[in-house]
Amino acid sequence: PDVIDLENSMAISACNTRPVWLTLEVPRDAEPGIYTLTLDILETATQAVVVQLTLRVNVQENVLPLPSEQTFHLDFLLQPYSVSRYENVTRWSNKHFELLRPYMELLARGGKSVVSAILFYEPWGSQSYDKFDPMIQTTRKTDGSWSYDYSIFDRWVEFMASCGIDKQIDCFTMIPWDMTFRYYDETQRKEVSLKTSTSAAEYKELWTAFLISFANHLREKGWFEKTMIAMDERDLTNMLEAYNIAQEAVPGFRMALAGHYHQELTDKLADYCISFWQKFSADELKNRRAKGWYSTTYTCCSTNKPNIFTNSLPAEAAFLPIFSVANDFDGYLHWSWMNWPEKPLTDSRFKYFAPGDTYCIYPGPRSSVRWERFMEGIQQTEKIKILRQQYQASGNSKALTKLNKAVEGFSSSKIHYYESTSKRVN
Repeated sequence: PDVIDLENSMAISACNTRPVWLTLEVPRDAEPGIYTLTLDILETATQAVVVQLTLRVNVQENVLPLPSEQTFHLDFLLQPYSVSRYENVTRWSNKHFELLRPYMELLARGGKSVVSAILFYEPWGSQSYDKFDPMIQTTRKTDGSWSYDYSIFDRWVEFMASCGIDKQIDCFTMIPWDMTFRYYDETQRKEVSLKTSTSAAEYKELWTAFLISFANHLREKGWFEKTMIAMDERDLTNMLEAYNIAQEAVPGFRMALAGHYHQELTDKLADYCISFWQKFSADELKNRRAKGWYSTTYTCCSTNKPNIFTNSLPAEAAFLPIFSVANDFDGYLHWSWMNWPEKPLTDSRFKYFAPGDTYCIYPGPRSSVRWERFMEGIQQTEKIKILRQQYQASGNSKALTKLNKAVEGFSSSKIHYYESTSKRVN
């Protein structure tokens, strides 16, 4: 029931019902007012009108910003390899990019502004059905020096920009889940894997050379200022060690983390996304915003409710963006948008995760109820900000107080929630 299918006709037996999802696109220059529309239900064979539904649409005077201009910082980590596997095409072939485009354009329509790029093989270990290949080929030459092929990375970033996603590039990762880095060794004439730690000398050597070369390449492309070395759910010690190595190699190289809150990282990470129910202090948010940094929240498989699983209430998807604004976050992150399991149209489970945790868009692309409701929540956050500005500018304190009180109802101090143990607490 989560899938919004692409079929425009189907046979329905007598005394049965079938839901229909209808989306209306209101022209940005439409005059405010009540519009009457009709929806015709046709008999397939004859095209005769069986039922005609009358819709009344109230178009208001305010206009939502374009997705590329919205203030809500939205990030879903990307898995381009699911599409190549599902469609049985070669990774990074012209056909692969052609198939990816409608998915990325749909995501851009939701307001996503961050490109996910993969630096070394498989940052997340066994958490994906399709393994993540690197987008940069790293080679250890016979003389001990390093060389890098950025061709796939460049094409991926440029392709994403053509789809409307170009404000930030998050590159995974200096701290993968199993701390293994695969590269080609010219002496051995094969791929080798370096198992190491953030405190090891060979780790520092590997990353110092990589970051210096990568930064130079990014500057040549004009991408350095919007690129971040991104980590996912890594501990404080490893984060600090990786941060120090990166800043020593390339001072000012920006970094990001989606993980637990650590006070020691709030003045270091340009994009810091903390676990649901955790909060930054008011002073931390003020200081981070003064630097133009993002402070966001995320849900994952351990957040039972609210979430965007296939068995979550659809309203939870609309709730999440409003919760983010109510708790003074700049946006929201979810770890995957299209990291499909083996058969995504018939079974949304993947190993030990809740159903649908790894994706919320289906092959086709087919949208989903939870994705459409999530976009509804983002639109609500933009409405809140527009109305706040209007009420403040006009001095309408009564309306502003009423709006803020309604938004406050979504703050973590005002709602009940479920811990990972499923025990309800206040």
